[in-house]
Amino acid sequence: MRAVSPLIPRLKFRRWLVQAIVAAALCCVAQSVFAQADDPLHHEWVAGDVRKEIADHYLSVLPFDWSVNQPEPYLNALMLVLVIPDWWNGNPVGAAMRYCPQHNSRIWDSIPFLTVRPFYHKRYWAHVECRP
Repeated sequence: MRAVSPLIPRLKFRRWLVQAIVAAALCCVAQSVFAQADDPLHHEWVAGDVRKEIADHYLSVLPFDWSVNQPEPYLNALMLVLVIPDWWNGNPVGAAMRYCPQHNSRIWDSIPFLTVRPFYHKRYWAHVECRP
């Protein structure tokens, strides 16, 4: 009879141990990634979301029947048109300034300024540059 070398079971055990450690490490990494993805506090805001952030801001602050178009690239920032209804009375340029994003908004992390151009009584008015 042939004698079984004690080296072979050790190699199999070491290979199994390394595979188990790698699998456990991958599970831990995957679990932390999925936990951060589900947690709203760990959601990383990227520059691509700036247009959505601007749209959300104006959707939350504008009065009924006012609207804005999608922001478009303008110089080194973005420009949008603020559409003011005809029934409103007041200064459209002042209204555009009043609805600029706050200085601590996440919008300013991505763009240096935001140009808002009011459209009121079927014509464009002077634009306003919102800055942080």
